[in-house]
Amino acid sequence: MPITLKQLTSNTAPVDFTFLDNPVHLEYRPGAFTEKTLMIMGSLEGVKDGDKILAGLHDINQELCRLIVSWDVMEDDGVTMFPLDADRVSELPFLFRIECFKQMSGVAMMGEANGTPSSSPSLVTSLVEESASSSSEQD
Repeated sequence: MPITLKQLTSNTAPVDFTFLDNPVHLEYRPGAFTEKTLMIMGSLEGVKDGDKILAGLHDINQELCRLIVSWDVMEDDGVTMFPLDADRVSELPFLFRIECFKQMSGVAMMGEANGTPSSSPSLVTSLVEESASSSSEQD
């Protein structure tokens, strides 16, 4: 039976990590993690123009919102989920957003489409981690 793009990209996988000693859980779509995602993550490398940096950050925020289905990041009321909206996500610390990408890429690139890990990270995982590392060094 043929498979559609929607079927390829609709599965979800969990990601759990700790940020500033707080547990974070999110569900995202590993099948939606594409080379476009990698290009967006690397788009700020070497950019010095302020307007281009802001545009690149907006693209990063949009991509993060496109990949994440849900998360336990909450509004200050502790009840309402922090919205997956690029403008609102820009309020979150940049290093937190990069860590979300890093954690998602580790799951997406390590194994099966459902996020189960294989024995070693792929070349793509290494590239994303390198991109995240160089982005955090520029802060």
